[in-house]
Amino acid sequence: MSDPRYDLGAVQDFFGFSGVSVVEKDLEIVKVLKIFSELKTDGIRFVFAGGTCLARAHGRIKRMSEDLDIKLVLSPGLAAAGATRQRKVLSALKEALVQEFGRVGLHLDHTGAEADEPPLLARNENRHVSYRLTYDRATKDASILDSRIRIETVVSILRREAELRPVSSLAAEAYGHPAEVDGIACVSVAETAAEKIVSLTRRIAARLEGDAGRFDNRIIRHVYDLHMIRDSIDPGDVGSIAREIAGQDAVQFRNQHPGYADDPEEATRRALDALVRDPEHGRQYDAFMTDIVYGDKIGFDVAMRTVAEIAAAMWEWDAVNTPGSGRGA
Repeated sequence: MSDPRYDLGAVQDFFGFSGVSVVEKDLEIVKVLKIFSELKTDGIRFVFAGGTCLARAHGRIKRMSEDLDIKLVLSPGLAAAGATRQRKVLSALKEALVQEFGRVGLHLDHTGAEADEPPLLARNENRHVSYRLTYDRATKDASILDSRIRIETVVSILRREAELRPVSSLAAEAYGHPAEVDGIACVSVAETAAEKIVSLTRRIAARLEGDAGRFDNRIIRHVYDLHMIRDSIDPGDVGSIAREIAGQDAVQFRNQHPGYADDPEEATRRALDALVRDPEHGRQYDAFMTDIVYGDKIGFDVAMRTVAEIAAAMWEWDAVNTPGSGRGA
């Protein structure tokens, strides 16, 4: 339900959105982040991650809020505990979060086109949990954004120190109001960049391998995100983190993506080549820019040159001959 303090239409006009549902969803997302910033759980630290973190916390990209990624960083004591203890703690957290979401008007979504997918899905002994939430909408305008909120919580480690940052809703930003979230731990821009270059290239490579799983066309958002944060990162540092993540993913996804597991460097090269040569990726990117981005519109070729630069740093390639660089064959 929309916040009575704000005229959503005025916020829509301030940012130039095509509808007010974008503003409304953003307000609901900030409610979720406030829960994670205030909830006290022994042995678990919540760390905001992903593209929405880059947009709403770091302020590095100008695109609409979609889903929320939250890392669950275990304390040394809980990390050293047995699997049974961890499973119980994570199960209790799962139930507590559902209650907290309900307290602010967000409920598990049992309806809709994806009713075959449960709104609460726990994997790997509650180490990876997906929530699909719905809320009472005050607006019914058409929007490219899914009106539901998807949250992923994943037990993870941090490769760089988290940064404490405030988070404002778009409405608060437009009105000049204080941030609703005083501070939440956030994954660093460098680590986020490393995760994005690996995720982008691994998933494109998996598609080239013939992965039968459903392909998420929204993966193209990583191209834009990586370009927009280029001036905030050291490619060498990002490349070092990315190599570590790629090695971990090669082990984790060996059964699903054996080609990547056998040679993640070559798989990265193939993925970059496919991104450049298959015109469908450019069309998806252009649609993304039109529908989701409200800041400067960056061309696909320009953004891909940044992606190629980061990939070259990741594998210590000659940048001139990196696919997508625009400088080689």
